Amino acid sequence: MGSAKKRVDAALKLWPLARVAKRIGYIKPLRYIAGVFASEKAFKGSFVPVDEEIEVPAGVPVLEETLIKLVQRAGYIARLNFCPCRVAEKCENYPRDFGCLFLGRGATGIDVEIGRALSKEEAVGHVKEGLELGLLPMIGHIKLDSFVFCLKEFDRFLTVCFCCRCCCLLRSGMGRLVRAFPSSLNPLEGFKVEVGDKCNGCGVCAAVCPTGNIDIKDGVAYHGDVCVGCAECARACPSGMTKISILADSGFFEEIEARIFKGVDIN
Repeated sequence: MGSAKKRVDAALKLWPLARVAKRIGYIKPLRYIAGVFASEKAFKGSFVPVDEEIEVPAGVPVLEETLIKLVQRAGYIARLNFCPCRVAEKCENYPRDFGCLFLGRGATGIDVEIGRALSKEEAVGHVKEGLELGLLPMIGHIKLDSFVFCLKEFDRFLTVCFCCRCCCLLRSGMGRLVRAFPSSLNPLEGFKVEVGDKCNGCGVCAAVCPTGNIDIKDGVAYHGDVCVGCAECARACPSGMTKISILADSGFFEEIEARIFKGVDIN
């Protein structure tokens, strides 16, 4: 068994600790430890909510096109043979063997026990399949991936995760960590949430928000300032009153390059 497989197996055994870290990692005595994995130096990411309901104005790239553009830019592409979150949580809703993509030459030589190289055409197909499955993409520069998967050149790869609501660590219970490390997981530039005047305050959106950013006041949903841009509220809204849009002058791809790509070469 290779060292990458051993590290993956160890990480899966320690998975319950990740849930604990989400709950208590914000506490000052423990924040330094949590910061090794969750601070901006170790984690920079954004969800890319590709949904038909999201309004994208003319002249702004469609979000799916942004993902494909990113894949086509990479000088090397590898994929995991599995999703760690879905394997650890024993997912019954989505395929556990549908894994992340690693973009950049830092993923060269990925251990064949855990992943394999893809052509650009295969990688584009992988992205499209993930979207058809209803998975939520997340673009990230993640230090933990470098360690667990034995990808030694952290400054030469990015990760594209395909996250499910039921298993992804980032899609539930993240409020305290996001508040403790506010520059790590951010919404796309120009991401806007609006609640219609016919909102009945049912609370479904508040229940699914991963950061606890939504409160029901006087029968209406109010959104705070700890949004991570996952668009889960809009998907869940039974009355269609929660709307997501991308502002026309957002420049979100440029913002991704400036924030997540900073110091990273995926060519």
